[in-house]
Amino acid sequence: MTSAAHRIRRLSWLVRTPSQSAAFARRQALRDELESVLLPTLERVFDRYSSGDQVLRIPKLTLHVAADFGTDADLARRIEEQLHAALSTLSRGSVARHDVSIDAPAHVRLDVQQLSVAEHRRELLVGYLRSGRIGWQATSQETAVLVEWLRAEAELLAIQPPGGAGLILGTLETRLAISFRLLQLLMPTTRRELLRRVSLPREEFIAALFQSLQDAEHDDYRKLRLAALLLALREEDLPGMGERSVSEILEGASAASAAAPSSDSGSDIQQSRKEAPKPGASQMIDAAAWRLIAVDRIGGVDVPDLIANDAGLILLHPYLPRLFAATGIVTTASPVLSPASLPRAAALLHWLAAGNDDVFEFELSMSKVLLGLTPDDPLPVSEGLLSDKDRDEGDALLAAASDHWSALGRTSIAGLRASFLQRRGMLRGDDLGWRLRMETKSFDMLLGRLPWSITHVKLPWMNKPIFTDWLTP
Repeated sequence: MTSAAHRIRRLSWLVRTPSQSAAFARRQALRDELESVLLPTLERVFDRYSSGDQVLRIPKLTLHVAADFGTDADLARRIEEQLHAALSTLSRGSVARHDVSIDAPAHVRLDVQQLSVAEHRRELLVGYLRSGRIGWQATSQETAVLVEWLRAEAELLAIQPPGGAGLILGTLETRLAISFRLLQLLMPTTRRELLRRVSLPREEFIAALFQSLQDAEHDDYRKLRLAALLLALREEDLPGMGERSVSEILEGASAASAAAPSSDSGSDIQQSRKEAPKPGASQMIDAAAWRLIAVDRIGGVDVPDLIANDAGLILLHPYLPRLFAATGIVTTASPVLSPASLPRAAALLHWLAAGNDDVFEFELSMSKVLLGLTPDDPLPVSEGLLSDKDRDEGDALLAAASDHWSALGRTSIAGLRASFLQRRGMLRGDDLGWRLRMETKSFDMLLGRLPWSITHVKLPWMNKPIFTDWLTP
């Protein structure tokens, strides 16, 4: 297994020294040795105990190193010895703690979860469908690789009974979010087959919904939203309805359409669309299909620490209100983001960071926070949300930001994206707001000449600020 497969969520040290000054010196030495000595040592040992057909998860591993660290080589040797002693005791179903001393036998066993690669990827898919996020173990993977994994697992899930229905649970809003995420990953043929196997109530409503789905043939995003509604609906959502398969309803709707006269009377469904003031079927569909959860947030944020790969978007915060106004996402009369505008706004932020609008929800952790949401809020996005004008306005923003930040010199838009916007950061929510700790790189010295502040960010539509910690060399 390659070293890229190893992931450590948190590495901490408890160091006891005779004085405070010695403690600070030891801490700095550990930081200096991390890249050159410690990480290669961990990699070497993990390589020995890993295999290409299994994923090994260790909740916690504690090592005790003697007080006399000695040289870097001595420290690496001691850590390697203890890791070998610890990992050699691994077994499924053992106790949850592992303490090993260099002077004592390694007799305490460690709680370990062993998964096949297929099981690991299925867990990633299930976690994504339920939360819209990817587990921390996979956040370092390239987006294209993650999408490939998720698509393959989604195809398997959809063709195996009950076709993912066991995961589509909860409130209508939750089911809509799960359904959208699943359908976005499926091939069109699998998507159609999955919808045909689903049983849904109220044939008139569903027939009209299918008609809207056909009308949206060239609007891929709206088609996904409508299909997600078809997959998510349950009998309790529309009381008093009989139950028919989607296939039967589709055939019935097609037959009714073929037999419908050309007069103004039309079919019952067509007539219901013309009645006033009662909303027609298409209006009912739009109201349900575009429904999003409320974005007002009161009280604390209960979201674990998470990694955002586009955390560098925080650099562009002064320009975002102007960008959203120029693209019509907000207006001068109402500078607050409406629920219906959120998917397009998120796709535009993704364009700024990545330069493409083929977007999946797991890429939006930072974008959601910048839009006033939490990373757990569902936000259905896909390709097809942006116009050419939207993309042009986004590129103009990047050019303006680059010009204003004169320290960038001749850096291109692609260079700005790669060097700063596509930067990893750790997000943590609390009652006061969001704490963003950025990954640092050598060229971050240019941040010292950034003409605006990113320490405290609160946009007009945000209820909580972002506090940024971006250390410079």
